[in-house]
Amino acid sequence: MRYTRRGTVCRAPTGHIQNPVEELINARIARNGETKEAEIARINGIVPLGRIGTPEKFANVAVFLSSPAASFVNGVMLQVYGGIIQSTF
Repeated sequence: MRYTRRGTVCRAPTGHIQNPVEELINARIARNGETKEAEIARINGIVPLGRIGTPEKFANVAVFLSSPAASFVNGVMLQVYGGIIQSTF
């Protein structure tokens, strides 16, 4: 198993990239002795939208981009991250 710099599991030969959020949460719980609920609350406090993204949130974006509703969308990098990355453009 190979991890990228951003903590994702790289499965490039199969074309699949998986974000191991559950594994990272479990590792922090084991290291810090916190409960899972406390760790999730800590992470939720960091994310401006106040919650961890679910696979369905990412799937919804993919479905939208694959739909006729996105027929005029092109050449854009769409970030789905709940606002945790703060930058100015």
